[in-house]
Amino acid sequence: MTQATATATATATALSLQLDEIFNTKPAFAAGANIPLTQQAVSAPDFLDLDDLDSMIADVAIRKADAVKIKHARKLLASEHAQLDAPSRQHLEKMIWDFEVTREWLPVASTLLVDEITCGTCLKHYHITEGVYQRQIARSNSKIDRLIKVKDLLANQDLPKEITYRYSSVALCLACACKEGWDL
Repeated sequence: MTQATATATATATALSLQLDEIFNTKPAFAAGANIPLTQQAVSAPDFLDLDDLDSMIADVAIRKADAVKIKHARKLLASEHAQLDAPSRQHLEKMIWDFEVTREWLPVASTLLVDEITCGTCLKHYHITEGVYQRQIARSNSKIDRLIKVKDLLANQDLPKEITYRYSSVALCLACACKEGWDL
């Protein structure tokens, strides 16, 4: 056997052993071996900024603490045994309101609420303006909404305007009641 043949055989054997080791053995971490963690193994991916993660964790902790405070405030207001003076009650109500507005509800429109009342006798329609409201949707479910009475008509100038009708009926309107003999 020549020197070149012996070297080629040795190289092929070594390569074959390496391939067998790669494909036929379990990696050390699969066998339960303790692998020392390197800086590269524990570093965060490039897209994740750890400062952002810290601020997100702090924000979640603050939100949780606020939610606990609000839960306690609601229980206190609902309790019959709590003897709260008017300023304390107003403070708790404002705290709950501020929490709901910023964390639970999203303002979507300035709404003019109109009642349309139909007389059951003459079938005329009467319209009464209830007032201006802010329509809000729940942040957790956009299918849930509510109307909140607006005290300051200029407060919702940046929101789109809409009209909401509420329908109802009465047996007699005032005109029909007068025709039936009631002196109004």
